[in-house]
Amino acid sequence: MRFLSRAWLPLLLNCTSCGYHLVTTENPTITIPYIKGDIDGKLTSALAYSISAETPLRYQVKNGRYQLQGEIISTQYEKIGFQYDRDETTGKREDRLNQIEERRVVSLQVELIDTLTGENLLGPETLSVYSDYDYVDSDSIRDLSLTSSTGRPMSVLQFSMGQLGAFEDARNEAAIPLYRKLAKQISNAILNQNSK
Repeated sequence: MRFLSRAWLPLLLNCTSCGYHLVTTENPTITIPYIKGDIDGKLTSALAYSISAETPLRYQVKNGRYQLQGEIISTQYEKIGFQYDRDETTGKREDRLNQIEERRVVSLQVELIDTLTGENLLGPETLSVYSDYDYVDSDSIRDLSLTSSTGRPMSVLQFSMGQLGAFEDARNEAAIPLYRKLAKQISNAILNQNSK
């Protein structure tokens, strides 16, 4: 990758007692247009943060020297965890399984372009990551409540500290660590390409 000139490469790493720090007289910029398929913008935000924090590139909303283009090419959901259903009145186990855990797999295609030369510096690369999560069955009173010492039913969600949620909530929350993993992989790919 050519966004780091050879003149200041020897100055890139300054070893101090706290570790390595980037030292540069120039701040190459990167623009990350909205990632296709990123409906809520969480992936685009994660990329801007990660690349700015972990590479010599400085994020700029528009007109950056480099541009990262991307598209979510697939999102898949895999059923990975189940529990037996129970009769609501007797509590007896039934011969029916309910899904309680899922894996979300996202594949992203990206490329890094030098906007001055039009040269493709990285990619197109396809990266895939996954995140596992569980949730409660919002249709089951047994999943949503427990019985207090006084015999009164109480919502289990108030004790879950955000770890339990309904199906759709769990899917949405699982996107955050998933997008952070993708952003980290892309930052590492930029750093690896830069070191060649």
